[in-house]
Amino acid sequence: MICQRCGVPLAPDSRFCPKCGAATLFSGVPSYPPPLANDLSALTGWIPPAPGPEGTGIPSPPGMVGDCIRTGWAVFQREGLVLVGMYLVYTILTAAPGYTFDHVFGDDHPFNITIKLGTAALSMFLYPGFIVAGLKAVRGGKVEFTDLFAGFRRLGAVLAWSVLGGIATALGMLFLVLPGIIVALGLSQAGFLVFDRGVGGLDSLKASWKLMIGYRWSFFLLMLTLVGINVLGALALCVGFFVTAPLTTVLLAVFYERVRQWNGAVLTGGGALTGTDEPPGVTAG
Repeated sequence: MICQRCGVPLAPDSRFCPKCGAATLFSGVPSYPPPLANDLSALTGWIPPAPGPEGTGIPSPPGMVGDCIRTGWAVFQREGLVLVGMYLVYTILTAAPGYTFDHVFGDDHPFNITIKLGTAALSMFLYPGFIVAGLKAVRGGKVEFTDLFAGFRRLGAVLAWSVLGGIATALGMLFLVLPGIIVALGLSQAGFLVFDRGVGGLDSLKASWKLMIGYRWSFFLLMLTLVGINVLGALALCVGFFVTAPLTTVLLAVFYERVRQWNGAVLTGGGALTGTDEPPGVTAG
């Protein structure tokens, strides 16, 4: 058996190509739903259709973190230049105004809070550009610098996903840290679903919670690894952070592709989950 995308030979039981990360076709799993209608393609940033089948409750394999890092690094090497450029501009647009205002007028200036709120809102709408860029890169598409502004095409959905998700996480934190972490992990894929499936902000949160049942622990391990990677980047005179931060967005997109292939059928009626039932063969994350 060979990879249908890059032609690399695969083991008979392979579910993913070790080189390009593409899913292999394995029996008993429904195919990915048809691409979104053409009138939605602009809203979702012209992300290529998702490859491969989608399962229900397929356990995350051993070595999942290493697999995400290897696949993400291979993808980043192809699209890293434009991703680093996007992150540099993102940093300038979101950090430079507040930094400049503080040093020119001081922290106690009455307009200081306005500047901070403005840059926070700008950051909220610019960050989804890395979601779109990450998905395009992982699926073999061409990342463009203008992807940075993809979030402005879905203003309402991005606002609802960010604000409602933040409120839910904050409420979880009020009941102790652990519930807040569980909520954050469960809602972590909402941004990808907004752009990959074209759903609204509230629906993306519901879908993410359903998609992540059984995979929160796997994502937590990946996030711990990403924290370490970015700490190392920051220690490299902070210059390395401008590489590790955009690399992180690619690794998160790789994980979304994996969990979509492991459990995405629950979003399309193929073994939909109800209540608190766990998918077969998967331990709750």
